[in-house]
Amino acid sequence: LFFEDPTGNRIIILIISPIAIALAVSSFIFALRALLSKSPGLVINRAGIIDNTTGASAGKIPWENISRIFITQQRSTQFLTIEVRDPEQYLRQGTFLSRIFKRINYTFFHSPIHISAHALDVSFSEMVESVERYHRKYGHQ
Repeated sequence: LFFEDPTGNRIIILIISPIAIALAVSSFIFALRALLSKSPGLVINRAGIIDNTTGASAGKIPWENISRIFITQQRSTQFLTIEVRDPEQYLRQGTFLSRIFKRINYTFFHSPIHISAHALDVSFSEMVESVERYHRKYGHQ
């Protein structure tokens, strides 16, 4: 169904509205799940990284799967981007909506894995320093 706005442009109300509602509801559910979860948002150890920071998190990422770690920025938020040897493995994981978010990240940033410190009890720089330190120590074994 199309409606015209005052400038004469057609707006697809019946398509845009359900998509926007689905994205808002899924974001709310992801945020609520993260707030109620007792598990840590991010674990860094000798085996690798366990990412539980968002609803589209990657889960376990062994050091041997990581090919590069770098910083990206989306608007005012910085992300630690983890480039992996087999991105399809991570793109197939999760719910339908989380797979969509991962595919979008992969399209724009060449990796499905982006970690922000917003949901963590550490600063972004502390998170980056810890991941890089562990990667230097255990990533090349």
